[in-house]
Amino acid sequence: MEDNLWHDIIDRDIKIDVSILPKSVQEEIKELERLHEEKDWFNYDFKFDELEMNAKRYVIRGTMSDSLYKKLLEKYGGLYD
Repeated sequence: MEDNLWHDIIDRDIKIDVSILPKSVQEEIKELERLHEEKDWFNYDFKFDELEMNAKRYVIRGTMSDSLYKKLLEKYGGLYD
């Protein structure tokens, strides 16, 4: 059962053009994808928090839209604030 829950962490139905994102966000997404593939939920959780904080900084600076930020959080964590 735990395996089935793991596969639901990343919402593959949500499409994001990663190439338009800042390099640091792209790198965090790559790392999340790797951790997801390795089923390393512990480190995935930490990396997701980093993605959330880093992406929020871009929103605050006005270089990322709030809607894209929420889409990222929904895709990789299932949550948004």
